[in-house]
Amino acid sequence: MLSFVQHIVDRGLFTFFFILGIQCPAFLYQYTQQLTGHFNEAKLQLSQYQTLADLHFQGSLLQLTNHYLKNSDVVINETGKIIASLISRNEYLQFQLSGMTNASYTEQLVFFFRHVDIEIAKQTLNIFSLTVPLTLEALTTGLCIAILVVGLLQALALGLKKIFTKIKPTKVM
Repeated sequence: MLSFVQHIVDRGLFTFFFILGIQCPAFLYQYTQQLTGHFNEAKLQLSQYQTLADLHFQGSLLQLTNHYLKNSDVVINETGKIIASLISRNEYLQFQLSGMTNASYTEQLVFFFRHVDIEIAKQTLNIFSLTVPLTLEALTTGLCIAILVVGLLQALALGLKKIFTKIKPTKVM
């Protein structure tokens, strides 16, 4: 009876992690869409300052930023900090987007786990809708995750079983 229950639990866990794994490509796709939206918005905001740089500083945002930062007027100085922050944000989002779009699926997974933007990932998760993709990437990812997790759980159960069978209760006389 115990092996029957264990067998059902194993199959249930395998199925759960398989379904979880096949969501990875869809999540990465939606995460990339979120990155694209953030990048486009940041680029739009920066373009307004780029127009000023084009008019007064031969297109150099760095010169415009330095001009604002050197100004003794606190409001103008703070504007320089905003421009510098927008430039950094644009560069960061471009790096993120490049890693997620100009790579194979495996490279995207590695990039995501190494460089994930937690806030954008949370936003993606909040709006994520479950799918049942039948692509090779989705099925392979689901199978790998399911085998890995169930294998680890089996090894853990086997290890615990060995530990507890070696510990024999002592008789109290």
